[in-house]
Amino acid sequence: MIDLIWNIQGRIGRDAYRKARWRHFAFCMIPVAIYIGTAMALTSLPPAAYVSAFILASVLLAYYRYRFAQVMIRRLHDRGMSGWWLLMNPAIAYLAIALAIAIVVFLNLGSGPHGVLANKDATSGIIFVALVPALLMSFFIRYQLSKKGVPAANRFGPATDASQANVF
Repeated sequence: MIDLIWNIQGRIGRDAYRKARWRHFAFCMIPVAIYIGTAMALTSLPPAAYVSAFILASVLLAYYRYRFAQVMIRRLHDRGMSGWWLLMNPAIAYLAIALAIAIVVFLNLGSGPHGVLANKDATSGIIFVALVPALLMSFFIRYQLSKKGVPAANRFGPATDASQANVF
């Protein structure tokens, strides 16, 4: 069981992934949201309390996201894909944002006060269009995570079975 949780080697089937996804949401994301909401609701706290609450929540969230990334990597292994595919979405998003900023700056050069930056709708539209590839990549990864795994052994290990249903 410990090997199933803390290892990115091997495979996890669809059922185990679905259970892990809902457990991740119920036991990780909701408590962090409640913790942040409670800290923000108590307005009589000094600013240092807000900072410490934010730091603690950020550390917890990073830990939970890391743990769930391990599960997603193993799910991609079950599909016969490398875990590096998970990095494609942030990479495309950052490149798209950089491209959008470059386009906005280029269109604003020599325009004076009436350039693209003055037109907030045009700037927002350029950034939105630039982020479409990242959105499509996100849908592609979600589709791959929900699709049935390779039934035979692949380079990541033997086929999964129902005994892996308890991931967390």
